[in-house]
Amino acid sequence: MPSSNLIWTWGGLASAAAGLLLLLGHLLDLGGNSEYGTVLGGSLILTAHVVLVFGLVALYAAQVE
Repeated sequence: MPSSNLIWTWGGLASAAAGLLLLLGHLLDLGGNSEYGTVLGGSLILTAHVVLVFGLVALYAAQVE
């Protein structure tokens, strides 16, 4: 498998996973403190943003070609 297809595949999966993590994190934050949210919700949102970095790198790699 060429490396570009591998990057696109993992980048797409990373983007989908980040979207789900953001959704779950924000839903969990609704049930917490109005100012701070919940620890689990904040952790999921942080993890989603870290995963989005990989998705954006894959998007950049796709556009370079």
